[in-house]
Amino acid sequence: MRKFWTCIAVACLTVTLLGCGSDLSGEDMRAEVEPDTSTAADSVALYSTRAAVVSSVPALEQRPRTVEERLHEATTATRVRRALANDRMLYRYAFTVDVVSSHAVVEGRVASEAEREHVVELVGAIKGVEYVVNEVQID
Repeated sequence: MRKFWTCIAVACLTVTLLGCGSDLSGEDMRAEVEPDTSTAADSVALYSTRAAVVSSVPALEQRPRTVEERLHEATTATRVRRALANDRMLYRYAFTVDVVSSHAVVEGRVASEAEREHVVELVGAIKGVEYVVNEVQID
């Protein structure tokens, strides 16, 4: 199962880097590469809405990012997803992660406030993340 999700992550990274959507707002790309949510419910989501991150960092709406910046963001997002999937407290939850300009947006649902706070601590400690936008909700 892990190899399958690794292949999906590489495919999403390739689509992002090659700019297969008409723009980077996420509107066109979401329809092309969004994973089947019925299979992603049991593991970390591999694609997220770039628009949520861009809206959290208004200055990013003004300028296009370079391929190097986009690669760095994709690498950081992969580190975050891996950390969440391997964490003993959080592995059973599905999270959506996106990174733009060192800002990580994490969305998902957890069972307690302690788990929600742990998400922020875990993500904030990852190399490449300077700010965490916590969109995690408690069930």
